[in-house]
Amino acid sequence: MSSESLKPRKMDRNEEEIVEILTREVRLTEEKFRARNEENRFLNEENRALNEENRALNEENRSLNEENRAITEEKRILSMEFKKTMSRIDKIESMLELLCTEVEGMQQRLSDFQQQYSKMDENLEEVINLKEEIRDVLLGEVTELKVEFEDTNSKIEEIDNKLKEISEGNDALIESITNLEQKNREKEKYLAGQKENTATLEKNLNIVHDKLINIDDKMRRNNLRIIGLPEEENTSKMLYIMVQKVIDENCPELLITDKELIKVTHRSPPTKNPMFSTPRHVIVTFYDFNNKQTILRASRRRMFKYEGMPIRITEDYSGVTRNKRREWSDIFQKAKELKLKPRMLYPSKLSIILNEEKLIFNKKEAFEEFLKGNPAMSRIFT
Repeated sequence: MSSESLKPRKMDRNEEEIVEILTREVRLTEEKFRARNEENRFLNEENRALNEENRALNEENRSLNEENRAITEEKRILSMEFKKTMSRIDKIESMLELLCTEVEGMQQRLSDFQQQYSKMDENLEEVINLKEEIRDVLLGEVTELKVEFEDTNSKIEEIDNKLKEISEGNDALIESITNLEQKNREKEKYLAGQKENTATLEKNLNIVHDKLINIDDKMRRNNLRIIGLPEEENTSKMLYIMVQKVIDENCPELLITDKELIKVTHRSPPTKNPMFSTPRHVIVTFYDFNNKQTILRASRRRMFKYEGMPIRITEDYSGVTRNKRREWSDIFQKAKELKLKPRMLYPSKLSIILNEEKLIFNKKEAFEEFLKGNPAMSRIFT
């Protein structure tokens, strides 16, 4: 037997180019993804700073509004006082008119009886003096009220000026807030676009990752994984002989021809972990896919043995595919107990036969949704 058949299988040039191109594409996509994340982080920081500035402006606007309300209340109180003062002025003027009318009436009567009652002249003089005194008093009060009125008007003008300044300040603040909100909307729109781009990059990265897994699985197409084969010696030659013995004990018909069956064999993982006592798995690569399938079908029909010790034969998939198929183990075992004829389809699909109908589930979540719509099956599987 040639030594080349004992060497690990190498990828041909086309496979190496495909893997290299896809690896480079994954690297570039990851770099873009990291750059996008850094840019998103910077934009989020800037957005938080703008939000802080917006909160400060809103707080200042609330303070100005409080001051505006206080000034408006003061103006309202002054207006009420002004109205009361005007009411007093109106009453005094009415009283003055009444007094003038009474004085005139008295003068008229005095004039009528002047000839008959000469002594009334002195009284009339007193009345006139009293009239003058009352007029002076009323005029003094009116003057004071006018001064108070002018003071009130001056205060109202000052309040109006303050209100005007506050209104102008409010307009500037509102304009600043509007600009900040506009910038905020633009940033949010930009961030939404970046999130969409990031989602697209993640989707492309997942597609490339799935392609790499698919290529890895296809490269293992002619492989079988033997579980439970004891580790007697760590030489490739001894491992090759052991695999030949397994085939001879369980599928001797394949060894009738002189054609070589096995291309290469090796343990997985390459180095034994001293923490585990179980033997490492053996990966066998066949020259012919049909021979590999013949052995796999035979192992499903009966238990394979090596020197009387049971061993297990399975497909050799990539680590990702094996983990996904392993997730179905509990459901697969339960379906097997229920005689639903479960089968695992490539890459990680579960097939069962229910009421003579074949059902295929791509993911575990799809099977759980199926159970929700089928209470009887749900009770069995839960």
